[in-house]
Amino acid sequence: MRRSHRSFVLVLVLLLVLVLGRAPQLALAVPGDAAPPPPEAPQIAAASDDGQQALKGFKIPQGLKVELWAAEPDLANPVAFWIDPRGRIYVC
Repeated sequence: MRRSHRSFVLVLVLLLVLVLGRAPQLALAVPGDAAPPPPEAPQIAAASDDGQQALKGFKIPQGLKVELWAAEPDLANPVAFWIDPRGRIYVC
């Protein structure tokens, strides 16, 4: 091995040893630690007609239709969705 490559490997191994050596301390709670704060309740907006109002602004080609299938308060703060092969929609 070249000297610079050997030095790089040595530094990498030392970093791994340091990180892995501290991992149990970082991951596990220590007895006597304060309990974590309770989770915050999500802010859910009241029902509104914003979805219906938005649909009225769409220009829809003839033969197609647009349907509102999820809105507040049934769906709050969506961050991702996925459509499976059977056409089911999952929102989270």
